[in-house]
Amino acid sequence: MTRRPHISTLSSSSAASDVYKRQRQIANLVLLDSDFTTLPEVLFEGRRVVNNVTKVSGIFFIKTIYSFILSIICAVTAIGFPFIPIQITLIDLAIEGYPSFFLSFEQDRRKVTYRYLPTALINALPNALLVVLNIIVVYLLGDILSFTNLETTTLMYYLLIGISCMAVIKACYPFNPLRIFLAVTTVIGIYVAAMLFHHLLEVNLGLGTTWPYFVGFMGINIVLRLLYWKADIQSYCLLYTSDAADEEDSVDLGGRGVIKKKKNSKQKKKTKKNTRKKKENE
Repeated sequence: MTRRPHISTLSSSSAASDVYKRQRQIANLVLLDSDFTTLPEVLFEGRRVVNNVTKVSGIFFIKTIYSFILSIICAVTAIGFPFIPIQITLIDLAIEGYPSFFLSFEQDRRKVTYRYLPTALINALPNALLVVLNIIVVYLLGDILSFTNLETTTLMYYLLIGISCMAVIKACYPFNPLRIFLAVTTVIGIYVAAMLFHHLLEVNLGLGTTWPYFVGFMGINIVLRLLYWKADIQSYCLLYTSDAADEEDSVDLGGRGVIKKKKNSKQKKKTKKNTRKKKENE
């Protein structure tokens, strides 16, 4: 008679342990030491990964967007794609790989109030459109001024590098010693690499007689990018892709200030007045 309760307790404890093991296999997060004080660090690590990946992905999506647009243009006009794979490989290594690797390890505990894909695409879209616009203008200019194919390709490639370096500098802003080092070494390093391996890349050693056009195009690109940044168009686009904007009246986008959402303000005032009238009538 005394053993039955003991047997029942053993069976219940074994069943509980089995349930616990199954829960550990299904759970998304398991505390190995059962210490809940580690949860804030888990949260901050998740924020760091999401914020850094979103910031860096603005560099990666540039190639995706301009390659897609140029592929459509080349297919419609029956013109060859302006770049060869080895040229894009150098940009992948020096522009996308090198600075992104170090920037992804920085601490960033800001709350995630945006959706990843729309934010990354909006960050990359201005630079990608600049690449497409520059290539089209250089192609037309080369026909008018009778540039050789090598001169046209070299000018296009150097402009692509310059616009990609602008994206790296934007990702490194606001600057600190590490980010300044990454921005400077990226800009200098990729141009030096392009000159050293110009035979492999099938471009000229330098710009030659086309260097004034390069300086002019890059000056226009920088001015357009600064005007876009000064007008804060990107922040207004990001406002309507954020999770916080769906529920709140305002959202803080990366410490750049609070942007007020004005669409529903009038509707909210009307609803408040209606509720007050109903209460008064009751």
